[in-house]
Amino acid sequence: MLLKGGLHIHTTCSDGKLTPREVAEAYREKGFDFIAFTDHDYLLKPETNGIYEKVKSDMILFSGVELTVFVKGYLHVSRINGEKEILHIFNHLEDYNLSREQVLDRIQAVAKMFPLDAVEITSKGFRCQAWEIPTPNSAFRI
Repeated sequence: MLLKGGLHIHTTCSDGKLTPREVAEAYREKGFDFIAFTDHDYLLKPETNGIYEKVKSDMILFSGVELTVFVKGYLHVSRINGEKEILHIFNHLEDYNLSREQVLDRIQAVAKMFPLDAVEITSKGFRCQAWEIPTPNSAFRI
């Protein structure tokens, strides 16, 4: 079974425009099965501590943080907390304005710091064709 989800979502806890509750409701209305709150580490507001846990939804809700990592410039890595494991995602490849080789070099450097599980190939919610690789099953792209 495939699930529809979002793993890079900001709220008013940092630079988003919707509260965590409003975000969950908006994604639920769009048919999402799960989301992860990943507000920016350096913008997190102290008064929002524990706010994600108060959100109730029939979706699966994860909380995490988007870390600012300095490796040959700044990069973003989401750290999402699961019940038993932590997921690390290298975020928004297109936004760094780097060549493919430079991005791949940075991914390798960050992978030495964090056990990267995934790489985000979208930018602001839109697919980035340059990072898609055909798979044997042409219905799916990674």
